[in-house]
Amino acid sequence: MIAIQLARQAKEAGQGILIRVFDKGANPGRGIAYKTYSDKHLLNVSAGNMSAFPDEMNHFVEWLKDHSGLPASEVSNVKFYPRNLYGDYLNSLLENELLRNDENVKIELIRDEVIDLKINNGKLTLTCKKGTNQACDFLVLASGNQLPSEIRTTDGIVDPALTRYSGNPWEESCVSGLDPDKNIMIAGTGLTMIDAVIGIHEKGFKGIIYAVSPKGFLMLPHRKKQEFPEFENEIRPPYELSDLFRTFRKHVKKAQSEGISAIGLVDSLRKHTQEIWRKLSVQEKRRFMRHLRHLWGVARHRLPQDQHEFIEQLIQDGKLKVIAGRIRNVTNSDKEIIITLRQRFTQAEMLLPVQRLINCTGPETNPVKFKSAFFINLLEKKVILCDEMNMGLQTVSGGMLVTKESLKGRIFATGSLLKGSLWESTAVPELRTQAKDTAKSILTKVLSQHKSADFSAGR
Repeated sequence: MIAIQLARQAKEAGQGILIRVFDKGANPGRGIAYKTYSDKHLLNVSAGNMSAFPDEMNHFVEWLKDHSGLPASEVSNVKFYPRNLYGDYLNSLLENELLRNDENVKIELIRDEVIDLKINNGKLTLTCKKGTNQACDFLVLASGNQLPSEIRTTDGIVDPALTRYSGNPWEESCVSGLDPDKNIMIAGTGLTMIDAVIGIHEKGFKGIIYAVSPKGFLMLPHRKKQEFPEFENEIRPPYELSDLFRTFRKHVKKAQSEGISAIGLVDSLRKHTQEIWRKLSVQEKRRFMRHLRHLWGVARHRLPQDQHEFIEQLIQDGKLKVIAGRIRNVTNSDKEIIITLRQRFTQAEMLLPVQRLINCTGPETNPVKFKSAFFINLLEKKVILCDEMNMGLQTVSGGMLVTKESLKGRIFATGSLLKGSLWESTAVPELRTQAKDTAKSILTKVLSQHKSADFSAGR
């Protein structure tokens, strides 16, 4: 999105710019989320709110009508479409820009992985894995979701080298080669777990899937949106977590007494979330992460109704068992993995033999733990700094990063790298606004210097 916004805005301003997009994947522009192995993996936001452009809210829906091959009767603002289809949309936007014949505004797609950044007299040079070097004036880190970190047990961590362990839940290999009748364990009970369960059953699986997380919460379905103006009017600064929670609980009880779903209260907070998060103290943020983040995740990130019904049916049939607890120990053997669980409420232990353990604990957000040579090098050189929550990168404002004085105002980030600063920073409604604002910030700097610019966006 950032490359497309830069190209669009540069053309409008009559500004020359060269945009290099680094993506080692075979399908550029999609990221992990939108190049899934199953067309049953759906967006969890309806089509009407999935436009890549904040000032053209119907753009994705119009693209569906013209390019998806779907009959017009099957295109709707309120439907949830396959994530692969949304990947096609993003890819088509990038390809359209690549094919445009414009002498002043160019996008180059470089199929390589950036592994280092060299700084010489304030000049930036990116080093790629294949050995090439690329100079740039500005750099945007748009790396998307990282792999989950290792599963922590009470005895340490699960060895990622175990032959029956799948550490990448977004690869089809995690649901392939299974015995249809032998049981499976999934660590995590969020949206990634839902994807894995769907993928496993597409392969004809008939056994039991165990899903474990510390709280044992399950995803909720989307429902018709409710407005709560009285609640919104009470959400005002100064923000204090206990007061916010007290107000929220009051309106939950009020909604329940009126026979209304209280889930819409979370939606009502959406437009205020980033402001609230920025103004909370570090101590308040840590309290939220310790006590409320799991509840927030369940209420905030919901499922399309048909997916929710599928999961509920599996639970009723005894084919999906959700457990609140922690993995204490994992023992590997030639034929199976023996997993020892400690249940949350009873502290009783369970021994479960399974054919595979799949890590669906969610993307790693602490940059120190990223398995990326590029981020390791940037952190070592103090070109980037972790935020105070270790959930992303330190920012000056918007997506502009705290960095060395000589690089000030030249290095930016988008998406999940800003989670510690903004909290809500992974969904398309936030990403498209970030892309537009970051592009505007960069072009403002370029125009003030009266020169053409080389810009690099790296995954």
